[in-house]
This record gives sequence, structure tokens and C-alpha cells, in this order.
Amino acid sequence: MRFHLFDQQLGRGPGHPPICDALVADELRRRGADVVIYRGHDPVEHSPPVGEAIPAFRGTMADHVGRDPLTWPLEDYVEIGETLFQDLVALGRERFAHDDIVYFANPSQNMLEGIRRWVQTLDEDKRPVLILKFSMLNWATPRFQDARNKNLIPLLYRLGMPGLLATHRRTVICTDTEEMAAAFRSATDLTLPVLPLPLSVDPVPAQDDGPLCITYLGYASPWKGFHLLPQIVTQFGSGPGRSVRFAIEAAGDAAVCAEVERALAANPSVSFIRGEIAHSDYVRTMQ
Repeated sequence: MRFHLFDQQLGRGPGHPPICDALVADELRRRGADVVIYRGHDPVEHSPPVGEAIPAFRGTMADHVGRDPLTWPLEDYVEIGETLFQDLVALGRERFAHDDIVYFANPSQNMLEGIRRWVQTLDEDKRPVLILKFSMLNWATPRFQDARNKNLIPLLYRLGMPGLLATHRRTVICTDTEEMAAAFRSATDLTLPVLPLPLSVDPVPAQDDGPLCITYLGYASPWKGFHLLPQIVTQFGSGPGRSVRFAIEAAGDAAVCAEVERALAANPSVSFIRGEIAHSDYVRTMQ
């Protein structure tokens, strides 16, 4: 059995993709599996390293190519799906076998038709198990909130997911959280199993002396509640009991970062981590 890990985002900078891919690949290798990783074409160093990765994909899950203000979701679905189909076909049919697993990390609705067409090009007795793990509700992301006809996006999931499942029954479609599973069920009538994001932080002995530290790490966005941090800090500071300090990573949405930093600038219990931190610093902060 060979495990093929497809991640278009891998090779395009730090963040979740290299961390999660490395955790999955390392665990599978520990269990004796043969793992092959396929990334985007951008030659960016990964942190942590995932090992050798084959450049395979021209696009990313965040691509948007549609130009018509009304039909852009359909244009994205067709054009991005076609690009992915061509990239998958270019890998060659000979590298896939019936007992292989092909795992698509964080795909979008626009990849579904390309994947469905690609698996049909493989000999029926050579088609691997497919696992697609959806980690984002594209129609709910900030970038499309003011776009006309954004509500076509969930309809494309409703079209593409059942179409792939009907074409290739050895397909598993899953997501990260119960909340996203409920949203996909509402959009598609499908019940998606939940496969949480992996996280590996070695524990350290508990330290009860000193204030409790509450930290926000990751991309700063109103969609993650980052703008609520001043209110949260104030409420904790006025409560009884143990003293609390806060460590806040301010990286991402520049406007919301500046707003939160201004609001908390005079608070001595708050320290800011500015910019995107390396994975090793992330682990130390969590510990």
C-alpha cells in the first residue's frame, strides 16, 4: 500500500499545510507505510520539513479565475477543475494501484470535477481509495461576502460531491469539525465524517506558580473572533481569582491587528507576538 498525499498549498509558505502534512506523513511512515507527497510548484522551504515532495500542481485551493460578475462560480468550477485534471493526468497512470490511498488535503469545490474525471482515466482495477478532507466553507469566507451569486458555491458542492461518490464508490469525503459537517450536510444532504486536524505538542510539567497564560496563535481575522480580544481581556481582568496574562500573535489582517493593539496597548498583562512565528516557536509557546 502506498499513501499519496496531495496538497496544493504545500510549498507556498508556512502555516497549517506543512505542519499537518508532516504529522500525517511521519505517523504513516512510523507504521511502515510508503508515503509520497505532492506539492505546488513554488519552491518554498517547509517548516517543519515534510521530506521529499514532488511538484505537481499549478493551482491552489484558493484560486479564483472567473471574470463574469454573475457566472464566476461556474467559471471557477470549470476552469480550475480542468487545470487540476491536467495536473493529475500528467503524473501518469502507472504510479497508482488498487490498494493505494490518495489523500487530498483541503480541496475546494472547484477540484471535485477534475478529481472525478481523473479517477475515470485509471483502469478500474487500479483505482485507489480516495480521501478528500474539506477544511473550509468557501462560501462563508470573507473574500466572497460581497460577491454576487456567492450562493452558487454550496450548490457546486451539492453537484460535485455526490457526482464523485457515484463515479468512484471507494471515496471518503470528510471534514475537520462538527460545525463544518453540519454546514456541508445542510448544503449537500451528505453526512461527512469528522477527521480533526492533527496537532502534536510534547507536554511539559505543569507550573502552578505564576499567572495563567492565555494565548491566541494563528492568523488574525474577525472570522476567528480576533477583534473580540480587547473585550475578552477586560472581562478576565475584572474577574476574581488567579491573575492572568495574555500572549497574542498579531499577524494577518493588518487593520484588525492595529485595532486590537491600540485597544490593549496600555494593558500590562498583554504581550504581542508580531508577525508569523516559526513552528518551533509555536511549539515552545504552546508548552
